[in-house]
Amino acid sequence: MKNLAAAILCAALVAAMLTPTAKVEAFGISVGASTWYSQWKFEFPGQDTPISDWSLMYGPSVGVDFTGNWSLSSVLLTGNYHFKDDSIGLDFNYRRYDSDTTLNYSVFKWLKVFGGFKYMRYDIRNSYDVIPPFGSAQGRHYTYGPGIGLGFTVPLFDSLFALATVSAMRLSGQTTQEGEPTVHCVETGYNATASLAYYIDSMATTLSLGGRYQYYKLEDRNVDRPNSECTFHGITFAAVHSFSLGSEE
Repeated sequence: MKNLAAAILCAALVAAMLTPTAKVEAFGISVGASTWYSQWKFEFPGQDTPISDWSLMYGPSVGVDFTGNWSLSSVLLTGNYHFKDDSIGLDFNYRRYDSDTTLNYSVFKWLKVFGGFKYMRYDIRNSYDVIPPFGSAQGRHYTYGPGIGLGFTVPLFDSLFALATVSAMRLSGQTTQEGEPTVHCVETGYNATASLAYYIDSMATTLSLGGRYQYYKLEDRNVDRPNSECTFHGITFAAVHSFSLGSEE
């Protein structure tokens, strides 16, 4: 997955080129950067609850607005989370990746439905050393699968908008750890966001600030242990620049 960011960008552009239209008109492209300053909490039945330090996830985003009501968007975030609890001898780092690629349909100006592909992964290192993006690790957990959701846009005044999304996911994958057998797993959960967005017309750029909450339950399939739960919550910020490609007759 070392080229995951490039693959997401290529997928969006290829989809734009392959979408058939009787008359190809100008369509919009958006590129930007997204961040999520968040905290990660594990919950294991009957055990202490590890909570990470606050960490910044960051990464690129790309979107394609087709003619009509259809659009395609992708975002990839990554960040390093540190867990430490001296009372139980806990000290390790997770490098986490969170990627969404969605096809969106605008039902009304204020409502869209979307569905797509989600990929989540974290690499594990049992030390205080920060794991660089796509760096080596002692273990890895990854899941992928479909997601569906709704998005809402409410104009407030001038160039200010209120945005919200809610989505659900069901993913499957596995966990590998040095010296241990591979564990197959399923994750189910949901994601919710709310933000304020301001469009700067002179720069064709949208700035947004808000919050995001993500929850999922992890069920291991080939080992006998209780299900665990993970939650993430924090502040989001994004800057996205938009431009159009010329029309063709």
